[in-house]
Amino acid sequence: MEAPTADRSLAERAHAGDPTAIDELVDRLQCVVPIITMMNARLPRPLPPHELAEASQNALGSIWLKLKCFTGGTRLEAWVFGFCRVELLSAVRQRTRRAQLAELPELPAPSCPTPPEEYDRVSWALESIDRRRANVIRLKHFDDLKFDEIARRTELPMNTAKTLYYRGVQDVQALLRTRQARETA
Repeated sequence: MEAPTADRSLAERAHAGDPTAIDELVDRLQCVVPIITMMNARLPRPLPPHELAEASQNALGSIWLKLKCFTGGTRLEAWVFGFCRVELLSAVRQRTRRAQLAELPELPAPSCPTPPEEYDRVSWALESIDRRRANVIRLKHFDDLKFDEIARRTELPMNTAKTLYYRGVQDVQALLRTRQARETA
């Protein structure tokens, strides 16, 4: 049996739950960490060890989820290489986003009193956007929480909470502008 065909058979048996095939697959997938480590070493700003370990775990999870799609057109390790590359690049993008979000200032509370009808409009807009984004906005402005407290309460990474907040604010602003344009037209 040629190697790609044997690899396809291994993937099918592992996906079906054959314990022997799973053990063999685990042995073969030990190439993930060295592959990601090698690619990371070539980066201009390599990832730190904890982010590298997370990228490796994400690659392994993606490989397992897509195992049923492996056709055996190449050796298993060549197929795995693509997952390693995607997860490493994803980790680099996340690092870049975290650095950009860390530089964003917190928005100050409005200094002038807001008329009651504005609360109704904002409430309507919050009901119209993504539930997670609306929840973070409510925690920030209605409960007066800081991002680290929001992250703890929602069990999200702090940068994810910030992203949800800022994108949610953009969504609310866009909805309110659209509504105001319709009301004044």
